[in-house]
Amino acid sequence: MLKLLAYNPRMGAGLFEVGARADSGRARLGSALILRDILVTVALAGGLWLTVQPPVDRGWQFLLAGLCAAAVVARHWSPLPATLVAAAMTATAWALGATADPCVLVGICLFTVAERRGTRYSRGG
Repeated sequence: MLKLLAYNPRMGAGLFEVGARADSGRARLGSALILRDILVTVALAGGLWLTVQPPVDRGWQFLLAGLCAAAVVARHWSPLPATLVAAAMTATAWALGATADPCVLVGICLFTVAERRGTRYSRGG
């Protein structure tokens, strides 16, 4: 049986087997990205949302922060709608005085939109 080995810089250093193991490697990479997104959004929401004493009920603040965090995680599958949801939740929370977030989570979502839909321009000639 012939085994193909390939190097993938997204998987880290080393070689991996092409085929069934490559699929499990992608699944691990996807799980790692989701875990990273959850940790980043929890840290940002904790620092920029939950440190603010809102004039509205704290439950609204948690709901808006949770929906914004869910949008950041969902940006891998649907970047533009996730960006719109994150922007709407942040704007609503900002209007209610429930956040000090200057659209950091929206920027994370927007970066993914730019990566997938943006046009690359080269410098020079």
